[in-house]
Amino acid sequence: MTYRLTPAYEACLCDGQIILLDLSTDRYWLAPPSQLAALCAVLDPGTRGEVNTSDLQDLLRAKIIEPCRASDLPAPSLPPADGARPAFVTHLSLTGVILALMYQVRAIWLLQVHSLDWIRDHIRTQKHPTRSHSAMALATVLQSFAQSERILPSTDKCLRRSLALRLYLKAHGIDAKLVVAARLRPFGAHAWVQQGPHVLNDHLERVRPFTPLFAA
Repeated sequence: MTYRLTPAYEACLCDGQIILLDLSTDRYWLAPPSQLAALCAVLDPGTRGEVNTSDLQDLLRAKIIEPCRASDLPAPSLPPADGARPAFVTHLSLTGVILALMYQVRAIWLLQVHSLDWIRDHIRTQKHPTRSHSAMALATVLQSFAQSERILPSTDKCLRRSLALRLYLKAHGIDAKLVVAARLRPFGAHAWVQQGPHVLNDHLERVRPFTPLFAA
């Protein structure tokens, strides 16, 4: 039997421990030692033979995992962050800043009204044709969002600002991923937008200590 996390959960392996994110409540927690082997087997099916069946049953009853076909297992879709964002441009569009502010406000509303699992699935199911774009065009967008944060401060609001940027890029046909990640020591959570290996709205040194929970 093959298992996967239920849609309400995401998880990552950090320093030999598993951090779980309950998307419906936006709550992070550390998997207890009794669940560690079973969850590792779910995240890495190659270790399935080492797992006690009763531990898997406990996770099933807790609705943390669910049965699935092997073909339904999620495929890795995010390369490791290993690149810098495009260089900022010197000119700035007032229209671009206003649009960035509008998407920031939309992100605030979405985070207040909907759970993270709804937002994740909403991003993944929205269909917008991907369009070609220049590095300069992308840099202009990033500059507009950086300026908008001076008007609408985003200290400790990485999820909101990253969600806003992700929604804007998706609506304009620019492929990228919203990444939600965690670290164990010291515990922390972070979010950023990534295009391939390139981090768009943060510094590489800041995101490297975090292990992605999901990308959308």
